[in-house]
Amino acid sequence: MKDWILTDAAYDEILWERVWKKASGNNHVNPVRELMYGTRISQDDEGISRAQLQRYITMQKLKNPRNDTRDKLAFYLEYRNYQDFKTAVDAEMTTDANKRVSTDVSVTDADALVRYTHLSPEKPDCFIGRDDMLTEIHAALSNTAERRNVLLLSSMGGMGKTTVLHEYLNSARCKEHFERIIYVSVNKNLERGFVSSVARSLELNLTEIVLPARQLEAVLYAMKQQRGNNLAAIDNVNESDFEELQRMQHYFRETGWKILITTRTQPDEFDLKIEVDELEMKDALQLFMHYYVPDSISREAAALMHYMETAQIREETIRLLEHIGRHTLVTELLAKTGKKKGIAPSMLLKHLREEDLKHPELALPVFTGEHARSSYNQRRKETMHKYMLSIFDTTSLQVKTGNVAADKENREKVIMLHFFSVLPPVDIPVAHLKKLWGVPPAEENTFENRLDELRQIGWIKGKQEPLQHQAGMQNLQYKMHPLIQEIVYEKLKPDMHSCAPLIATITAIFSGKRQPEMEQRAYQQYSATVLRKLKTLSPRK
Repeated sequence: MKDWILTDAAYDEILWERVWKKASGNNHVNPVRELMYGTRISQDDEGISRAQLQRYITMQKLKNPRNDTRDKLAFYLEYRNYQDFKTAVDAEMTTDANKRVSTDVSVTDADALVRYTHLSPEKPDCFIGRDDMLTEIHAALSNTAERRNVLLLSSMGGMGKTTVLHEYLNSARCKEHFERIIYVSVNKNLERGFVSSVARSLELNLTEIVLPARQLEAVLYAMKQQRGNNLAAIDNVNESDFEELQRMQHYFRETGWKILITTRTQPDEFDLKIEVDELEMKDALQLFMHYYVPDSISREAAALMHYMETAQIREETIRLLEHIGRHTLVTELLAKTGKKKGIAPSMLLKHLREEDLKHPELALPVFTGEHARSSYNQRRKETMHKYMLSIFDTTSLQVKTGNVAADKENREKVIMLHFFSVLPPVDIPVAHLKKLWGVPPAEENTFENRLDELRQIGWIKGKQEPLQHQAGMQNLQYKMHPLIQEIVYEKLKPDMHSCAPLIATITAIFSGKRQPEMEQRAYQQYSATVLRKLKTLSPRK
């Protein structure tokens, strides 16, 4: 029985590669073209046919060839039929893997048995408030009765997913439980990063395997040959890799390894998830003080809290943290800036209210981390404002694909993000959103699906709460974090024109019949926030 699965598309890719190699090498383009199109061409057109054939192969235009076409092309390669060709490929895969994979492990020391790639993650210098989460992660990954082997750590960017991951990978319980650990840091290409990191760690030579699909299959097969408890930790899988993550879930499940992934997305196909939420206020205060107090002060929690109370900055620090939504990375960066420049928490808050992270007093260069690596894979210094912009990718929504329906849907999503960016950053019921958007009944399902897609790729957050006085019914709500609102301001640039439909529906709501008192208060809050934010958009730009 095979220890891997090759899809029909992968077999077809190998088939077309070999057909093209033989045809172009032996000047057999005419016979192959005849197999593909059913007609023969003249010698004068041979150059065109050769280009056509190469384009069909390299761009995979022939997605679902008929079986008789596959049989003919396999026969051209001197196999009896397509099934014989597939059998031969399977045999080659087994031979390649057996040559490259050694399953003998003779190391007896537990720590020495744990192997990392050259990108070994460092233990964070500060880890506060998420010890229970580490316990939850380890329970999920070490549970032998749990058949689901892929665990997602998800949240918006900068909330601390990578810190949690690195802390867990450096913990004694992780190193004692897993015999082999592979760490993969992704930079906008999940499959390539996964294949290259695993190949390095397992000492696989993939230079002779040209096709990416075959490289992936070789890596997956090699992983299945490893004995014991093994973990692959994949960091920074985000919006640009959303579809690839969905596609690769099947492959991850077939490895037999535990797979731990940090991501800003929340694909529904993965049902084993832990959300990295904002810190509790007491933990956010401790984190801020850890980076804010003078070096002479102990970093013990009690000492930090004592300093804060003595300096009488507790209340102003709480207001600052509430303003930024207790966002973990911004908390750390503001504290470092305040310490270096001698800025009190109250003044940090004042600067944020005036110009957000663009304020000149907050333009302190900081070292970028894994989320904003340069193309040369090096750390570099950037201001907080540029750094925060760099960890949110809007490319997938802005680039035209040439597909009319897809481009129209992306425009609708951008408008939806515009509206969310000027609404208050609070949980808003779907029923209110439909009314604010002016959604006609016939388009409600499309609207709800669009909301859910934005939730899955990490732009908005959704939650369900029981409806009062309606047993068993759930009230679905969505909100956008204030920091993401800032990102939308900067990258997608909402303005009075793009938000005009929202203003029109709010006007219509207040011009129509009176709403119930609770709803009236909610719409008043929406209206006040929209008008206040739209007034500030022009000066901000």
